[in-house]
Amino acid sequence: MRGTHDRLFAVASQRNQNHWHLVRLVDGSRLVCDCPSHVICVHRAAAHLELARESAMRAANAANDARGERDAANDRRDADRWELIEAGNW
Repeated sequence: MRGTHDRLFAVASQRNQNHWHLVRLVDGSRLVCDCPSHVICVHRAAAHLELARESAMRAANAANDARGERDAANDRRDADRWELIEAGNW
């Protein structure tokens, strides 16, 4: 949201096809829904699943980046070794 920088999720209502519920992520850790439910609602659960999916994607991308950096370092090392072998200095 504009003033508070909270994230906002629009989740479709199960009862009314033309109605959406708004779920806010407050302070980066608390989900608040606009529905009248007094317990954890499916709208908050849907927003939570989306946040979990985003977190898993970030972790997978970080692992791929680390693997790519490691592979690049190994390629540089192997290239240096081949230069030494070809020069007869190995």
